[in-house]
Amino acid sequence: MYELDEQKGIVAVSGSYLDGGKVKGNIRRDVIYDFDKNYNAYQFHSLEINKYGNIDSVSDDFLASMLPDFYVYPNEKISYIISKQNQHSFLIKIGSRPLLYCAN
Repeated sequence: MYELDEQKGIVAVSGSYLDGGKVKGNIRRDVIYDFDKNYNAYQFHSLEINKYGNIDSVSDDFLASMLPDFYVYPNEKISYIISKQNQHSFLIKIGSRPLLYCAN
């Protein structure tokens, strides 16, 4: 979720960590961020990480080995390019590497 006028938002990170087909931990946290926009490039800045303590059981160090620090620690930055694909969809990329295709 984001508020374009206020240049801030929240992204939810959730999932399970499997090892050998068995769940070893769960991830559930919200990253509160603000952002700057330059044409179709966005720089996100993590302000606060809210973990759901009874659900989020993966250590920050372990999660940081899989995800950019923006999703794990406050005061980290990440840049994305968001390109409109058609009237109802867009592509999120880092450089020229597509990460997510979003449609509504």
